[in-house]
Amino acid sequence: MDTSIITALNKQYNYELYASNCYLQLANLCESKFFNGFADWFKKQSDDERNHACKFGTYILKLNSLPGVEMVPPPELSSLEQFSPLNAFKAALELEQFVTASINNIMKLAMAAGDFATHNFLSWFIDEQLDSEAKLIEIIAKLTAIGEDVGALNEYEDELGEIKNDTIKLNFGD
Repeated sequence: MDTSIITALNKQYNYELYASNCYLQLANLCESKFFNGFADWFKKQSDDERNHACKFGTYILKLNSLPGVEMVPPPELSSLEQFSPLNAFKAALELEQFVTASINNIMKLAMAAGDFATHNFLSWFIDEQLDSEAKLIEIIAKLTAIGEDVGALNEYEDELGEIKNDTIKLNFGD
């Protein structure tokens, strides 16, 4: 096994933990402003990211390597200096784009090394990232359209807070 791939997988393992912490912090920010529906949505995403980290950890163990938990830094949510639900979801999109770029880079390493097992493993994550980014783009568009309409914002918040993790996947005819 190419050690650069294991190193990249281990970095991704830690990025997933970082993403989980970021989503948890976004949930805390929302809850502190009484946006409990948005907070619930972000908590679900935090759980998803932690599960992704576990999948990476299990895969690294299958490669006869040990996943290393690095000190996970506190979330950098600089775009939230002026908190709003819209800014929170924009920060989440930036986070997902970072995670997507990292996974794509690992895929490039795997393809170059002819590592079909890692290629296969990462394929699910690439699909997952596509779904996650598309959902966030949709949420941002809706929040932008809602603007300052407090009633519509509250209604949409309630709607998002009720979404279960398995219902936010986009259906591409599978």
